[in-house]
Amino acid sequence: MRKFFSAVLCAIGLLLLIPPSLAQAAGGSVKGTVLDAVTNRPVADGLVELEGGDGVRRSVELTADGSFTIEDLPDGIYAVTVQAQGYVTAADQDVRSVEGRVFEVKFRL
Repeated sequence: MRKFFSAVLCAIGLLLLIPPSLAQAAGGSVKGTVLDAVTNRPVADGLVELEGGDGVRRSVELTADGSFTIEDLPDGIYAVTVQAQGYVTAADQDVRSVEGRVFEVKFRL
């Protein structure tokens, strides 16, 4: 019986050593790219806002290469809006999140 408890404690200890980055994130993700419609170059320094009917709201800034990622979203349909100075705001009202999946979108401003 003592060996059993020692084995269980050892197994628990090993599980605690697994880095959180190896754990699978819950929920779905939305990844996107934002390009200038005329030059086809990435748009940086913009803001991406995501809003769902269930009250979920997230916002992230565009990276230098015009990309963004929003993770750990509950399943559902979201509206995504992209704003950048000097451009007309763009939106997609039908962005879907499904657990374990990545939904990719592209915007041209």
